[in-house]
Amino acid sequence: MGVIIDSNIFIDYERGVFDLDEYIRGRQEKFYLSAITASEILHGLFRGDRSERLAKRAELIEGILWQFETLPSIWRWHESMPSYMQN
Repeated sequence: MGVIIDSNIFIDYERGVFDLDEYIRGRQEKFYLSAITASEILHGLFRGDRSERLAKRAELIEGILWQFETLPSIWRWHESMPSYMQN
């Protein structure tokens, strides 16, 4: 079983109001991004209003994309779960 992290978590992480590192430290679950979340955070990269903010955001997003596996399709992941976990 794993945890899919939504884009709002990364937004809060970037703003410094959520400690993602603390949240995942010591947990046994695997953490993933959905393809939609990966797309949303990449879109957010280009919404930086200043060049220094854009560079900082690019570094953050690159780190996120390397750290967390992106699931290409949530329904395929859900399909592979045991039936008792799908309800």
